Amino acid sequence: GVGNSEMHYYRAESASSAFSPNYLDRPTASTVLNEVDIVHVTGITPALSQGSLDMTMALLARRRRNQLISFDVNWRASLWHGREATGAEMLSV
Repeated sequence: GVGNSEMHYYRAESASSAFSPNYLDRPTASTVLNEVDIVHVTGITPALSQGSLDMTMALLARRRRNQLISFDVNWRASLWHGREATGAEMLSV
């Protein structure tokens, strides 16, 4: 009934938590990234793991001329728990 439901969302050890900057060099990813005009990134991805953070920073650093980067902060404090300063620094780039 109303008010009796629970939701569990598991991100720990998900496939995306295994990202690293090397992922951007995979042929499929690099081809797409080199051809698109817009790249949309969410603030959730860098919160998932250090590798995901590193990959997001690498993605932002390799921006192509005339390529728009769209970044949705989407701050989730629980994902940055214990690493709030890192999250704040990353999101202020």
